[in-house]
Amino acid sequence: MNEHIVALLTDFGRRDSYVSIMKGVILGIDNQVKLVDISHEIALGDVKDAAYVLSTCVDWFPEGTVFLAVVDPGVGSSRKAVAIRTEKYFYVGPDNGIFTLALRREKLISAIEIDCSAWQSKASSHTFHGRDIFAPVAAYLSQGRNFDSLGSKISQLVQLDIKPNRVEGELIYGSILHIDTFGNIITSIGEEEGRNLASALYVDKHVFPLGSTYSDVACGQPIAYWGSSGYCEAALNGGSASELLQAKIGDEVILQLQSGASKD
Repeated sequence: MNEHIVALLTDFGRRDSYVSIMKGVILGIDNQVKLVDISHEIALGDVKDAAYVLSTCVDWFPEGTVFLAVVDPGVGSSRKAVAIRTEKYFYVGPDNGIFTLALRREKLISAIEIDCSAWQSKASSHTFHGRDIFAPVAAYLSQGRNFDSLGSKISQLVQLDIKPNRVEGELIYGSILHIDTFGNIITSIGEEEGRNLASALYVDKHVFPLGSTYSDVACGQPIAYWGSSGYCEAALNGGSASELLQAKIGDEVILQLQSGASKD
């Protein structure tokens, strides 16, 4: 199903014209397209954070959406430019692991290394592949252009080195995946691992008791809960958990299971 939707994710920010230029390229090819901004405030070059943010929204878009993700610290290097087809969507961007988490949510059909010489826009820059390669390809896919014509099929994509969670008795060891605008800490521990078994979350030795929502505790008090993206989160009611703890992406977290609820 071709919905003519392109959803953009970058680390370009809003101060400069980069995002608008990419949109202009897309609209110049497909003037029927609907452009959706996922985020342009990813920390500069933070591919892991971009992978998380992308993965949280893909289930909510119509079938046929083209996800254009450009967080590309290796732009101009030998890293591949890729287009990916899954059961429901298309993805376009650098082959640097940015699609790792999104592709865990659905079946991969095909991946292609884009023939850049054939599909790039009139301009040619070693530092702005978002404009010159990825935006044109996303626009052509939104029009329903044949996916296989974009380049050569590849059998492997770069995967991020995301350590799996570790279970030891009544403890699940994970890490911080993301810190949102409110200072809430999103962990790598998913609902399937402990939703009905957990009693508390530990972040840097601070205890966050498990609840359902912020108002389960008084203002200023810590709370852990299963967030809207399916991961265990830590928050401070009315405050910022990340500021309190000076937390960083990648820091270790520990989920305490109820006594006798070992997953070993």
